[in-house]
Amino acid sequence: DDDDEDEEEEDENGEDGNDGEDGANDDAENAAQELTDEVNENAHPKKKAKVRNRVKQEFMVRKGKINPAFSMLSEELASSAKSIVDVPDDVFDSFKKKMMGLREASAGKVDKLKEKEDESRKRKQQQKELARQEELNNKKTQNKNDKDSHSNITPTGDSEDATDVDLRAPKFLITDPLLNPAGKKGRGHTISLALPGSIIANAQSFELRTYLAGQIARAIVIFGIDEVVIFKENTSSQSTPTTQGVPKREHGDSRGGGKMGTDPCVFLGRVLQYLECPQYLRKHFFKMHTDLKFAGLLNPLDAPHHMRRDTKSMYREGVTLEKPVKAGKGSFVDVGLGRECQVDQHIKAGVRVTVQLDEGMIGKRSKLFKGKVVSPAEPRTKHGLYWGYSVRLAEDIEKVFTEAPFKGGYDLKIGTSERGTPVNQFSPKHKYKHAIVVFGGVQGLEATLEGEQHMTTTDPADLFDVYLNTCEEQGSRTIRTEEAILISMAAIGPKIVQ
Repeated sequence: DDDDEDEEEEDENGEDGNDGEDGANDDAENAAQELTDEVNENAHPKKKAKVRNRVKQEFMVRKGKINPAFSMLSEELASSAKSIVDVPDDVFDSFKKKMMGLREASAGKVDKLKEKEDESRKRKQQQKELARQEELNNKKTQNKNDKDSHSNITPTGDSEDATDVDLRAPKFLITDPLLNPAGKKGRGHTISLALPGSIIANAQSFELRTYLAGQIARAIVIFGIDEVVIFKENTSSQSTPTTQGVPKREHGDSRGGGKMGTDPCVFLGRVLQYLECPQYLRKHFFKMHTDLKFAGLLNPLDAPHHMRRDTKSMYREGVTLEKPVKAGKGSFVDVGLGRECQVDQHIKAGVRVTVQLDEGMIGKRSKLFKGKVVSPAEPRTKHGLYWGYSVRLAEDIEKVFTEAPFKGGYDLKIGTSERGTPVNQFSPKHKYKHAIVVFGGVQGLEATLEGEQHMTTTDPADLFDVYLNTCEEQGSRTIRTEEAILISMAAIGPKIVQ
């Protein structure tokens, strides 16, 4: 009994430390052993084993821990064990006392663990609440900013679709200065540019040919050229070009004959049209083609009509979609907004169109946009916006003028050559509607006219209204055509502004 009291004191003094836990382990094992040793010698062996295993399983404390579920049942299980075999009362009382001590020690530990768990749970809940509150504050701030940025937009509210807001639609936070020229009026005149396709054939590799075409496209857009005419220099030595390879803007199929090896004019025309087309429409109009193998590596034109999803503009380029529409309703058009636009006309699928969005739709996030189809020239004629260029092929330099798409042809024809009149002496004598600037090939316009056997004149000055030298005192013997475009348009452009 004295030993038992000492052991109980050790348990109470060490219940919060490792020594106390090891003592509790020893007490459980000793109690189990005592109970097993003191059982009736005449008891059946299976009953002895049952008592021993049950006590060890239910009351032995694992190293460093006490299982509260087992300890709380110590009294009940101890009574059950005593009923199996005959155990002296003093032995059972001692065993029961030790088990109850273990139960009390375990209960104290459980309370401490519960307190720690409660504190940890409260701390996590507070962190979650703080994060949720911060997220709500951020959303309120963002909604307030969005409301302020759209305060100048007046929704129509006339149609059900207009008020059905889709949060995945663009927010129209970007205002492009090129699309909003302050105080700029419509431009009725056009500027065309003509050059031979042979300059492409003069490049040494396929990659350089593609890059050269990209340089020309960049120069065309920089100076706001409305039409590009690609002509052949020598019809006797080159195959006849075809417009099949370079479709008009209103046609949707860009596939066609003419590879670089047989027709450089078609190659140049195809690359120029590919670059002029807005990026979100290229997949509709341009299929896999050898001529466009390296076109994806070229610098983008970034023209005004190459809009991003969040660009605010009243005009957008689009393609009609093959979707069923109700009677009397117009076609659905992909205008690069992430959501379709329904126009006022029914047009066959796969056609490129210029769409003017309804006034209430500009800058609005909507599930379905509304608009009408307009002429590709309307952004230029009404608002003075540069809206890309068209591409035309000509069999020779004469067809450049005779097949002009404008009524009455070109009323200002400008040729460029080192043998021309200095550009500083040039000034237009009258207002013009359609001007064209023509560039020669590797050997100049003089060599181009000499190769045209059917033409009555070989003097370029007879073919143009003015024949200009845009780079006097040049340091190089030759100026490449892509260089001449930049030099000449920089010199001529300010003089022909109306």
